[in-house]
Amino acid sequence: TAGRDYAPIVAARIGAGLAADCVELAIDDGRLVAVRPVLGGKALSKVRFIGDDPAMVTVRSGSFPKAEVGVCDPEIETLDVKLATEDVRVSLVETSPKGTGGSRLDSAAIVVSGGRGLKEPAQFAIVEELADALGAAVGATRAVVDAGWRPHHEQIGQTGRTVSPRVYIAIGVSGAVQHNVGMQGSDYIVAINRDPDAPIFKIASFGIVGDLFEVVPALTAEVRNV
Repeated sequence: TAGRDYAPIVAARIGAGLAADCVELAIDDGRLVAVRPVLGGKALSKVRFIGDDPAMVTVRSGSFPKAEVGVCDPEIETLDVKLATEDVRVSLVETSPKGTGGSRLDSAAIVVSGGRGLKEPAQFAIVEELADALGAAVGATRAVVDAGWRPHHEQIGQTGRTVSPRVYIAIGVSGAVQHNVGMQGSDYIVAINRDPDAPIFKIASFGIVGDLFEVVPALTAEVRNV
């Protein structure tokens, strides 16, 4: 995003500390503390700002709930900016379309996501069928995308998209840290996995331990009967 480009420049010019791509923010003993993914999403780093200099952060899209819209009357100042041709050092070389699934994920109230527990690409059909029944968007783990089963714009996690829907249904998803940071802001997380020790159950609001190839079709049928 533009913030990732502008923030380092602004921070350098005003002498501020910068923590980028944060997924949590807090004030501890009067100091700003930020949590951000590191090591490709395999771990989370807690960054504490010290000193009296300004502090800046950029946040990952979808990591925080939307703020309530308030009534305000901001002061608008118009700046007259003039640039000479030699001042412009960036030019547009090419544009290309991208998949539209990502934008649907960003705004979806329900997301149904599949992982390697589905065993093969064709089995992703049961994820799509449940998503269709619920009017939900479809997501995927990095392992599934890397294997070529699903397009990258459906990838959720550290190296993909961050979502915070009302309901997130994880099917055959183990719950690796790099995936969890992309969906842990969901209001409710429903996990379906045959392994009772899968890490996904540690953050799930509701969990179903069972064969997903039996559970998911049965769940889809019940949803369609409602």
